[in-house]
Amino acid sequence: MFRSPQTIREDMLAIWYAGVNGVRVDRLIRNSVQITDNTLRTGSRNFSLAGIDRIVVIGGGKASGAMAESLENILQGTTPALTGWVNVPADCAKPLRSLYLHPARPMGINEPTQQAVEGTQEIIRLAKSLTLQDLCICLISGGGSALLTAPSPDISLEEKAAMTRKMSAAGATIQEINAFRKMNSRIKGGKLAGMCRGKQLVSLILSDVLGDPLDVIASGPTIETNPSPLHTNIIIGNLTTAAEAAAEEARKRGYSVVTRVAAQAEGTAEEVGVSLVHEAMSIEQQCFISGGEPVVKLVSPERRGKGGRNQQLVLAALIHLLSLFNDSLPYSYDRLFPALLSGGTDGEDGPTDAAGAWIDPIFWEQFHRQLRENPHRQPELFLENNDAYHFFEPLGTLLKTGATGTNVCDLRVILKTN
Repeated sequence: MFRSPQTIREDMLAIWYAGVNGVRVDRLIRNSVQITDNTLRTGSRNFSLAGIDRIVVIGGGKASGAMAESLENILQGTTPALTGWVNVPADCAKPLRSLYLHPARPMGINEPTQQAVEGTQEIIRLAKSLTLQDLCICLISGGGSALLTAPSPDISLEEKAAMTRKMSAAGATIQEINAFRKMNSRIKGGKLAGMCRGKQLVSLILSDVLGDPLDVIASGPTIETNPSPLHTNIIIGNLTTAAEAAAEEARKRGYSVVTRVAAQAEGTAEEVGVSLVHEAMSIEQQCFISGGEPVVKLVSPERRGKGGRNQQLVLAALIHLLSLFNDSLPYSYDRLFPALLSGGTDGEDGPTDAAGAWIDPIFWEQFHRQLRENPHRQPELFLENNDAYHFFEPLGTLLKTGATGTNVCDLRVILKTN
């Protein structure tokens, strides 16, 4: 079936967005929390609202603001009093009726701030104020490690942020980074749940970690070594949920589909970009949907440009394709090329305003034209300097979504062009 370059681009973007829409938290929260006959049901737990004085909502993460809004819509008008405080990125903060969304960091700066510390103090106060007649609902999503910040007495906020930056720049995995965070926190590693000991606690968790290890997501603030029978942790959505929604959209558009979601660390963005090219070329299906979260090793600050792991991945894939075809990719679309998009489902990719980037048949034509006009603009130089943003920007293939209100790692879509 012939598809024009424009159709391929439209299909690729629509499939990726369908994946993101599949993990929109309003849908996930509605599926996870129901109220019937004055009983709140979530997971395997049932709570009679007649026996509850307060429902106290706490938590933090990139998607936790949208989670709080959806939960408030379900709980509004019930008999118990509703109150709460949730730490979110500044661009996700908005007025709600009963719950407060605290702007704990600027957009695109995924680091702990003094604002996060102040907000976390309020969350700790609420947790410690719980009585036996209260129900606490904790909303956890990716990004919660930076947004829920309460450094141990023996480390300063600045020291903790500096060490996290150093580990990230060296290519440390999220498991390694969050292990350090838990050791140096008064709230992570189950310590928040410990403050709710003896009280009813339900944590609704949107996973942004491959394989869904509860103790790693947002550094596991409610995951105890010796869990209380009164505490329940529920994963409401993850990367597999997004990949399945994307695959459904691809099938609707007439593509045969294969999906692969990583369950553990993938390696560097450059390695994953090359691997995806080979996987896409080896399969019979027309659409390959992949999910994961690679790491990026940053060059020294004086050389470093602008970008993120998704942009770096797509640029590495482009360079590998050029090498496979001896730098002479044809201008016609009658040969097998993947169109590839990689984007962060949260709308963020490194310290940029882009969620990721893509290459497709329209891109190839623009790229060759630009290379003829400026032979020195070689993609390898941009890759070496972590500067993928400035490579893709003039070509118009940066994926810019703004904050999506969800967060389940990175979603990739590859389409065969014939």
